[in-house]
Amino acid sequence: MNLGPFQDIEFDDHAAFDDFKMNLQINHDRIAQKMFAAGLLYKTYPLIDGVEFNKDWQQNLQQELSSIYSLLDLSGLPDLSGSDLDREEDFEVFMQVLVQTEGNINAILGIQ
Repeated sequence: MNLGPFQDIEFDDHAAFDDFKMNLQINHDRIAQKMFAAGLLYKTYPLIDGVEFNKDWQQNLQQELSSIYSLLDLSGLPDLSGSDLDREEDFEVFMQVLVQTEGNINAILGIQ
C-alpha cells in the first residue's frame, strides 16, 4: 500500500493524520498477512487506536517495525519512538521516515 501521499500532511491537520493512521493499520494488516503466510510470526499492535501523538502509540509502532525488521533480517531501523510529534519539525521528519520505512518493507514483501 502506498503511503506516500501522506508524507506531506500538514502538522495541524488532525483529520489527515487520522486517515494516515487508518491506512497505516491497513498496511500493517497486509504485512502481517504476508508474513504469516511465510511462517514469520510476530506480535501486532493496534496502530489506529489511541490518542493522537501518544508515546505508547509510537512505542507500539516501533516495536512492531522492530519485529518485522528482525524477521526479514533487515538492519538500520530508524528510532521513530523518540520523535516529539508535538513539534512541527519532528512531525515532518517522522512522517517522511515512516513512509519511507513502510515503503521499503512493502517492496521487500511485494505489497503494492
